[in-house]
Amino acid sequence: MTPDELALVTESAAVAFADPDRLADSISHHLFAIAAPTATLFANGTERQRAELVAELGRVVATATDLEAFVVRARGLGHRHARYGVEPGDYEHGGIALLAALADALGPDWTPAHEAAWRKLYRLIAETMLDGATAGMFCRR
Repeated sequence: MTPDELALVTESAAVAFADPDRLADSISHHLFAIAAPTATLFANGTERQRAELVAELGRVVATATDLEAFVVRARGLGHRHARYGVEPGDYEHGGIALLAALADALGPDWTPAHEAAWRKLYRLIAETMLDGATAGMFCRR
């Protein structure tokens, strides 16, 4: 990602993450609308899981400027998400829901440049998480 793209992500994250409950509600709303079966992934402790989703997303975004920290965090997330039952196809739905929720949060300040930057970052997050999920299949603890 370019410095300008990272700046767009950071700037828009500050706005979107200012109201984490609203962002969590919006992500869930969009995710369940496009992929209703994913609601079963939130069956236990939905409020806590939604809060953790937004908090963890914020932590991943915060590491985007530090490649090593980003990879460690995203791979670990992927490993855990595989244990929760998240399937590879769920990542596409998650990206669509996230972008829609960010657009909701930023309203008229959401631009095509913001969308492109977030799309690129989400693709990096998802690919790294999937790598962690796959690596986790071969790890026995």
